Amino acid sequence: MRGPITRAVTNATGRELRIEGDLKPLWSWAHPRFRAEKVSFANPDWASEDYMFRADALEASIEVLPLLRGRVVVPKMHLQRPEVFLERMPRAGRTGCSSVSRTARVPRASTSWR
Repeated sequence: MRGPITRAVTNATGRELRIEGDLKPLWSWAHPRFRAEKVSFANPDWASEDYMFRADALEASIEVLPLLRGRVVVPKMHLQRPEVFLERMPRAGRTGCSSVSRTARVPRASTSWR
């Protein structure tokens, strides 16, 4: 399951998602979740840091109905022991998130510091 997820994210964003640890589903009827360990997501080529974020673990929930229509909606995402490197694109004033689909929204973000 790790391979299809990392390939889908990489293909959708043009940047590498790496999951080097365990990947486990955490089942719930309302919002199924998954937990991935040793996760990193690459920054765009112009950024000074290699990664947008690295974390010991990432836990995210997924909405089921949009998934049936081929859309992935992630209403919550928690990072454990994150290192986050956000930068603005030179002269354009954009963050490193510009390669994510326009329909991608992040309504809430939280981190767990340990």
